[in-house]
Amino acid sequence: MWEPSAADMSDDTGDERADDAGALPPTPPTPVPLPVPPAPVPPAPVPPTPVQADPVLPPPPADGTQLDAPDQQWPADAVTSPYIGGSVPASGNYRVLTAVIVVFLLALLGGAIALIVYLAGHTTLSFPTPEPEPEPVVTAVDESQPPRDETSPEPLTGALCTDFCVELSALVAPEVSDGARSWTSAEGWSTIDTSPLQAEEAAAAEFASDAGDLTLTVWRFADDEAAEAAQKALVESLGEPSDSGPAFQDGTGEQSTFDAASTIVWSKLGDGSQPWVMQVRGTDFDAVQQFYYALPL
Repeated sequence: MWEPSAADMSDDTGDERADDAGALPPTPPTPVPLPVPPAPVPPAPVPPTPVQADPVLPPPPADGTQLDAPDQQWPADAVTSPYIGGSVPASGNYRVLTAVIVVFLLALLGGAIALIVYLAGHTTLSFPTPEPEPEPVVTAVDESQPPRDETSPEPLTGALCTDFCVELSALVAPEVSDGARSWTSAEGWSTIDTSPLQAEEAAAAEFASDAGDLTLTVWRFADDEAAEAAQKALVESLGEPSDSGPAFQDGTGEQSTFDAASTIVWSKLGDGSQPWVMQVRGTDFDAVQQFYYALPL
């Protein structure tokens, strides 16, 4: 700061005195400029640190092509974000989900195996097999017995017919034929009185032909012994038979022929399946014998 000197103060005093005497006013002092401080100098720029090559990332290619970035390394406990692309390692939640899926698939596999074992043990597979060809049936025909008619008309029964009567009507049709002659029953089978031979049941049917009429009678007994006794009594009542012997070609049964009476009595006993005594009687013995051979009994 500027301060006046002693000379200046003496000049001022003289000037005041001159003013008081009528002299000129004094000249004001010239200000002395203060020194200006120097402007701050900015620091010199620091040169940039040279970039060193990354040991992990390869240097960019010289031709300007872009290389694929390497997969990002994720920590083991990282949580997968749906907004981050690329392949990331499975977290702990993925391991649990994978284990659940594996257990579920193993359960399905076990159930399928159990179902297959169950079906294999409870299911029977059957494959169609070709039907065997029917073998030709050879029928032995006796020369003395003409072939029988194989047609089977509907059974014909009378007004009164028991179960045994119905059975006979199914065995002996209303029409019996040997190929050369036919006999027809107009009224069919009917139940008759059993008292003559003390049988359990009896049935009869009348047949007519151009050779005359004849009657077929069948008695049923409880067993073979009763039937044999009744047949013996019936034969004795007819007199001495003109012929007797087996009733069938296989040697079974017993038959007695009476030429004079135009009657044949026969039975098939021994196995208990048919304890019957049968008789056919007519007006012509040849017709009776021919009818006897044509019967299926």
